[in-house]
Amino acid sequence: MLDNLSSFVSLLLALSIASERLVELVKGLIPQLNGPRPDPRQERLRQWTIHVLSVVASGVVVELCGGYITSTLKISDAQFGPLQHALFAILVSGGSSFWNSIATYLFSLKNLNQQNLATSQKAGNADLHAMLPEVPRTQ
Repeated sequence: MLDNLSSFVSLLLALSIASERLVELVKGLIPQLNGPRPDPRQERLRQWTIHVLSVVASGVVVELCGGYITSTLKISDAQFGPLQHALFAILVSGGSSFWNSIATYLFSLKNLNQQNLATSQKAGNADLHAMLPEVPRTQ
């Protein structure tokens, strides 16, 4: 289950990076969006526009990568309808830093589980050796 969740978060992280790159390209084309505005009202409008642009860019990225998403999640195209598309776009618009921190947490959790398994296997082997009788050595 942890592998599936890690794959899902990694997919969201990759799509978020692509979406952020698309937003940066569009911001570069529109000078009013590219830098902060001195007027607080204009700055709020600029930030709101960038948030909307981020959701739209995420929708575009999800649409373009729909086949990859369905194959990665092992679902059919019919299961990835408009509602799932919209929800996925909202998740992608969360940003790569958000998904990166979640991915780091999941990978740490996975490593911790593997270390605990290795430790318990060593302890199990030590217990097994303690239970075995000593065999006298012949010379």
